[in-house]
Amino acid sequence: LVGMVYSQDEQNLPPPEASTETSKVGTAAAVFLKIPVGSRETGMGGAFVALAEGPTALYWNPAGIAGVENFEISLMQNRWIVELSHLFAGISFPFAGGGFGLSVISLSSDPIEITTLEEPSGTGYYYNYSDLAVGMSYGRRLTNRFSLGGTVKLIQEKIYHESAHSVAMDIGSILVTDFYGLRIGMNLSNFGTDMRFTGRDLDVPYSRTIGLSEEESPAYEVQASLNTIYWRIPTNFSFGLATDLFSLSESETQQEMPNSSLLLSVVGNYPNDGEFGIRVGSEFAFRQMLFLRAGYYLQESNHLTFGLGINVSGISIDYSYADLGVFNQVNMFTVGLDF
Repeated sequence: LVGMVYSQDEQNLPPPEASTETSKVGTAAAVFLKIPVGSRETGMGGAFVALAEGPTALYWNPAGIAGVENFEISLMQNRWIVELSHLFAGISFPFAGGGFGLSVISLSSDPIEITTLEEPSGTGYYYNYSDLAVGMSYGRRLTNRFSLGGTVKLIQEKIYHESAHSVAMDIGSILVTDFYGLRIGMNLSNFGTDMRFTGRDLDVPYSRTIGLSEEESPAYEVQASLNTIYWRIPTNFSFGLATDLFSLSESETQQEMPNSSLLLSVVGNYPNDGEFGIRVGSEFAFRQMLFLRAGYYLQESNHLTFGLGINVSGISIDYSYADLGVFNQVNMFTVGLDF
């Protein structure tokens, strides 16, 4: 399946006259699907495909909800770059021998005033830009060590009166080995239909002349539409390894700090609209109550991430920080409830 997805690259981009070394960055629609969700996951640099669990697993790897035992809710608010509002809401609960989940991701702008050549200071009319993805997921443990999950999602991009739509799916798996609890995760995300903008502002009148000479022939007007092209969505294949470093040594640490862990995770990403990248993340959990996290992106733009969290009586509050260079800092907050 992965081979089939990426064998299509030559059919779409780059065009035949372009160099084979042309960058594919910026060649996909619905790029809001690439913005990470969850403060815990973002604080670990997005290296989470093998550690996915709870409602945020609906984004990172749907196999992570296979072992869900309770009704869980996760809510995230993030002020993304250029003052965009990025929101995530997810729920997961046991269902039919596995786990079921629903998720919503949105990215939207504040009202933007319309300007024209005649009125460069503004017309008094406004428009919005918005993205939306709604997903339904199911995960199940096929054995006590291997989990499989999938997501079906509806995607929409909208700007002013124009919109584009797509249907996509995610397929993920997690294997927990008996080698010091090493976890292996894989996820193919956003495998779906291409997107094309349509809307009433693309309808235009078109004047057609009769005969060979425009000066001598009368013209008649017909209704026409501007032709927009199809753009693929940002399909990504990720493969990751994760383990608890405390489990690699004998139990002195566990005796001193029971229920504590030191997770290390490495993930490789291969997107269809960019180059191969690596993400590295770590998390220190003190008695599963206090959490310190750090991560590093080595993809498109290299940057560090940090995070911290607290979990008391099934209520978790997490925060993450990322420095995106020219786009300044991004602060993300997530609240989770476990009933």
